[in-house]
Amino acid sequence: MVGLRKMRSMDTVRPLAVIVLLMILLSSPVAALSIPLAKTEGTSPLAKIDQSLVDRLDTDEQIDLLVRFDEAAEYKARSAISILDKRAEIVEQFDAMNMLRVKLMGSAIIELARSSFIKNIWSNEPRAIDVPDHQNSASYLAIDEYVSPVDAIGARNLWEQGYNGSGIVIAVLDTGIDFMHPDLDDFDDNSSTTDTKVTAFASFTEIDALPFDIIGHGTYAASVAAGTGNSSDGLYVGIAPGATLLSAKVTFGGLLAVPSWIVAGIQWACSHGADIILLPFNTFGAPGDAVAMAVKAAAEKGVFVVAAAGDDGPDYLTIMSPGGSAESFTVGAFDLQKQEVPAFSGRGPSLEMLTKPDIVAPGTGIVGAKHGAGLSGIAGLGSFSLGDMGDLGGLGGLMGGALGEDLDDNYIIADSTAASAAIAAGAAAILMQAFDRATPIVLANVLRDTATSVNFGANDAGAGLLNLEAAFSYLSLRQEPIDPHVRTTGIPLIALGILSSAGNNASTSLMMSSYGTTVVAMDERGTEGMNIHLLMGMFSLRWNNMDPTNLMMFDVKREMHQVAMAEGDEGYNRWIGIMSYDDEVYVTLLVESYNLTTVSPLPLTAYRVTPFILNLGDQPLANVSLFLAYSLDIFLDDLDDHGKFALGNQQLFAYGISEDYRDFYFGINSSRPLDAFEVGNSSDIGSHVSDDNLTGSTTFDGTVGLGMKWHFGAVAPNELVNVTIAMGFGENRTVLDASIEEMWIRAPAGQVVSQGDLIVVEADMPRITQVGEYYQSRAVIMNIGVEPSDMVGALIIG
Repeated sequence: MVGLRKMRSMDTVRPLAVIVLLMILLSSPVAALSIPLAKTEGTSPLAKIDQSLVDRLDTDEQIDLLVRFDEAAEYKARSAISILDKRAEIVEQFDAMNMLRVKLMGSAIIELARSSFIKNIWSNEPRAIDVPDHQNSASYLAIDEYVSPVDAIGARNLWEQGYNGSGIVIAVLDTGIDFMHPDLDDFDDNSSTTDTKVTAFASFTEIDALPFDIIGHGTYAASVAAGTGNSSDGLYVGIAPGATLLSAKVTFGGLLAVPSWIVAGIQWACSHGADIILLPFNTFGAPGDAVAMAVKAAAEKGVFVVAAAGDDGPDYLTIMSPGGSAESFTVGAFDLQKQEVPAFSGRGPSLEMLTKPDIVAPGTGIVGAKHGAGLSGIAGLGSFSLGDMGDLGGLGGLMGGALGEDLDDNYIIADSTAASAAIAAGAAAILMQAFDRATPIVLANVLRDTATSVNFGANDAGAGLLNLEAAFSYLSLRQEPIDPHVRTTGIPLIALGILSSAGNNASTSLMMSSYGTTVVAMDERGTEGMNIHLLMGMFSLRWNNMDPTNLMMFDVKREMHQVAMAEGDEGYNRWIGIMSYDDEVYVTLLVESYNLTTVSPLPLTAYRVTPFILNLGDQPLANVSLFLAYSLDIFLDDLDDHGKFALGNQQLFAYGISEDYRDFYFGINSSRPLDAFEVGNSSDIGSHVSDDNLTGSTTFDGTVGLGMKWHFGAVAPNELVNVTIAMGFGENRTVLDASIEEMWIRAPAGQVVSQGDLIVVEADMPRITQVGEYYQSRAVIMNIGVEPSDMVGALIIG
């Protein structure tokens, strides 16, 4: 990278990013939007408080909460929280939802609720996801008799007219998506084209921050909605194969979800251009809770939200959240063979006594993509598979069981309302492609009004069985279907969460989340095969009077994605991830690696990591410091490791000794001198970072932790500061030092330097507008290239 200096220099990397904010007032002559009126909320303090919190209002424990406030009352809400509880921690902000996630003393809740500008206070504690325990009828079907839901709902006839969901974006909020699966990696199954199907990924679960799906539920739902069927010659194609997908991980292991994860995922999907949000799960919720408010906000922006009725039937009152809200279009299952609503399908009414589900759709014996099918093909992973990860300290046992039954290496077959909701989402994509003026309430009404009647009650089957052709015909009487079109996109982002570095007869791959958390290193040297080393490296940032804040508390604006890929000898890899806190403090994380195969006869593998800190607020940031902490278990063997600090080059390193393999060393140094450091017990490093009290100890044997601090002082508005970190690996100190040194010598290839790279970090615009109303839109555009670039921002309204 241009301008890099070794740690002995105080020079920083030249500014990487240029930010442009576009604030636009819009008035649009589009047809008026009709949204159901919300019920009047109570004014008494207790009426604002989640009932699950009532028994905890006299406790001094810190409770994880979501607080909703009046529009433009954020400052008042923050002030009230800090006055009522000096120890309160504002963890996250949801601008589009007028919400804060806060950890607040229980005894302060009632006083906060007395404030007139506070609308609601909800618990943000984990909630279980319903896990199907019914017998799959699918196992008794002869697969040669398989009737695709594409034909069952009449989608294929509309494909022949050119309507297959092209140009429509479906955001799947679930366990993530296996975006390397042949049915989900691209549109045409041609590796020479750049037509990625899943164009953005993010995880909002703090305890599972990697973006790809390791459970399979989200992958299955995504393929039923919009899979290409490439692995089956089209037999198991999704309903809307032309649709583009977004993937947001909002559940942990398919077993539990935290309301703030779902709210964050909904807000992210809206800001990333989603037309449809698919929530193919059912969890506990209450009328008018935080998730319901987020769903309502999405609908008011013109996003159609589809939710599964859940698999908790046949009891009534089993549709909870997110399907229980008025603005969710809730879909139950229907068995086409038996012509009945299967026992497992969730029943209404909702806890708010709304008739649910809205409709039913095919939900038994539905074939969808199997996760993990594409992972082995990722460059740099060699023979790695999900099974190689082992239990990762017990986390593996917390993951949910498999959905359905394996059909082959690429597909599973299952009975679930997740499939039914996905089918409805695909159908909605086809309708949206043809009828671009259809609002969420129009789509919901039409799908209900044209559903085929079935002999079941409204709280079993809603308005009836999905009839896509009838819905299309009905809308055709009110708007001429527009000509089929394809949405134009730039070069797709490759966001795998797995980074690779190659050397002479060696490779080291990192699992790194969009928050910059380095989970493990997967290292292959010689003929030994792969060794897994737990790193658990996490960044934290401190500014003003705040305690150091882990970057996992930031909002992911652009997931960690690859923008340059190594080709041939001395190739160059470049990854970028972007986060923000309160849309004022931005962190852009740049990670680089090289193919060092021909550079040295030594097996060198290394990375260069540069966090850029940008102040986009209108006030200076004081006391800005960046922290990095690692909790290591080299070889994942629970044996003692050894950590040291080398004064000569300010290198912190750790190593493990193995009787079965070569020893393994991991180390780092930086472009700026360290302002504090510690080599110590991993159980202490985290608290020492939180207290800004790294001890300066230089050696430790046992469960090693490494802690570092860089202090930047004050950062003015629009000012950018950074530090570059070289991270190396090897079987001894000689290889380790040479690997790190190489990162200070290498520079990006000329082609990468000259090409430029602009990215739209976020753009918040309503999909539909109301006559005579003004709308404010905000866009953030960033130059993530090596050199400055000319940039023009434009907005076209038609």
